[in-house]
Amino acid sequence: MLSNKLKTISGYFIAIVLVLVTLLVGFRIGYGFILDQDAKASAIASASRQAELEGNNPEESKSESTDENSKNQKKVKTPVHVTKDTPGAVEIYINYGDGSRDVAKQLVDKGIIDDALPFVLVGKINGFDGKFQKGTHFVLKGMNYNEIMYNLSLPAESSWVTFPEGTAYVDMKKILRENGINFDEKKMDKLVNSPEIFTQYSFISAIPTDRPERVYALEGYLFPDTYQFDLNATEEDMINTMLRNTERKLSKDITERASSLGFSLDKLLTLASIIEAESGNLYDQYKISRVFHNRLYYDWNLESDATINYLLKLEGKETVWAANKEQLQIDNPYNTYKHEGLPPGPISNPGLNAIKAALYPDTDEQSIMFFVADGEGGTVFASTQAEHQANIEKYKGNWK
Repeated sequence: MLSNKLKTISGYFIAIVLVLVTLLVGFRIGYGFILDQDAKASAIASASRQAELEGNNPEESKSESTDENSKNQKKVKTPVHVTKDTPGAVEIYINYGDGSRDVAKQLVDKGIIDDALPFVLVGKINGFDGKFQKGTHFVLKGMNYNEIMYNLSLPAESSWVTFPEGTAYVDMKKILRENGINFDEKKMDKLVNSPEIFTQYSFISAIPTDRPERVYALEGYLFPDTYQFDLNATEEDMINTMLRNTERKLSKDITERASSLGFSLDKLLTLASIIEAESGNLYDQYKISRVFHNRLYYDWNLESDATINYLLKLEGKETVWAANKEQLQIDNPYNTYKHEGLPPGPISNPGLNAIKAALYPDTDEQSIMFFVADGEGGTVFASTQAEHQANIEKYKGNWK
């Protein structure tokens, strides 16, 4: 009887010992794995910083960095920072709120890794979990987990995009594409014609809703500047970025001055956009403003070739120095040769200088009613039709 009890107790004891030994071995293996992963992650970051300090390009570096945290002093290659220009680069886009599982699934779908679970577990062990950056990233097939995670934790791949003052919306789309920004043009157009989506900005209420002939509702309000956009930024994000800039730029002084002139904000930006399109010369812009203010006052047509050029741009045609007879007869509300007053809306997105010129027309030559380009970057002004015609004959040979 006692013998059976001893056997049972001995069996339990042996089983407990085996379990403890198994747990201890597992702990040692797991702990060693954690240290190894941590060492690799630290080495990757250290090697990358060292490469930057030495002026090396991580994409081209083949050197190795000693891992100070590893007892075995293992060598770890400088991590490859993969960009869109790296041969074989595979694009990974991380949405806001994506966790390790979402990222791992995308990596599996694109053939970068075979199984999501090990990637998720390693990320939790080596500290990369929760550090992946929203936006566009690039990785290579054949990379190990640490290299992949390193690239996904870097700032997203972006492009600096510059819109010169006076850039029309149709040209903004071209500039975005030239800078590698991926977007849906139809979706962008729909948003630009849906100001009601952006009512968080105070100036949106200034955009008239009773002008169906207006081509793009937000034309004139997409402030021209230099922006940093993710390569896969959403259309709404890009528009919001520009509108926020517009909100900062359109100060109370601007709207109050416009009101004192009898201009709504929309009419101010429309006039400024025409001034901007007629000349990039700051000095001339104030005189051009005087001409247009005078013409509006006396109910003369503005007769601006810039408005003809806007129509040509919309049709995908080349712009001209001076409109020909056929172009002057284009029956469109934007044609200021045929239609009195300002067009239905801005023809570009003016900068602050043109806006100020529209607010403060030149006071030195208050009688000027005409102007013509001299073909060398300047503008010549006249008070009478005869003077203007003489200027045309004198300078038309310079127009190209």
